[in-house]
Amino acid sequence: GVDLQHRSEADLLDRAILSADLHVRVALPTGVHAAQGESMLLLDEAESVFGPSAVLYHEREIHAEALGLTEVAGAAAKRRDELAPQTPWEFYALGRSLLEKGNLEDAARLFERAVELQPEGIWPNFYQGTCAYRRGRYDDAVIAFTACVGAAPHLAGCFYSRALDYTALGR
Repeated sequence: GVDLQHRSEADLLDRAILSADLHVRVALPTGVHAAQGESMLLLDEAESVFGPSAVLYHEREIHAEALGLTEVAGAAAKRRDELAPQTPWEFYALGRSLLEKGNLEDAARLFERAVELQPEGIWPNFYQGTCAYRRGRYDDAVIAFTACVGAAPHLAGCFYSRALDYTALGR
């Protein structure tokens, strides 16, 4: 029903955002500027299909800043703040972006909220564990990856990541 539709839309939106990011990452150095602009267009298309999202505006802000479009970046940041995250996906998608940028404390708060909203979720727990590991909070990481293992016993990455945490704890 409705929950499946929301999950499908979140997955497709996540794919569009990841595609925009990947498009820039794989661009040759001489093509990064053009890739940033193309990624902005992809985000515009995603918004036209799925509607506004704090995550979309956050990503738009990143690409606009990279292009030196300070007014566009500022407007995107303002709109992002107006559209506070509501769903587990929005919280962990924003957290994932902050994690990638090295903003571990803010990312941790977003992952915590995502897990509160969806304690059985694979990705909220996975990213919470990843963030905890990078923060040196190995006990917290073990807890998060144990939840991840329970939710997705078929994903080796959950077991591997938990093993890294146990290793860091000397166990």
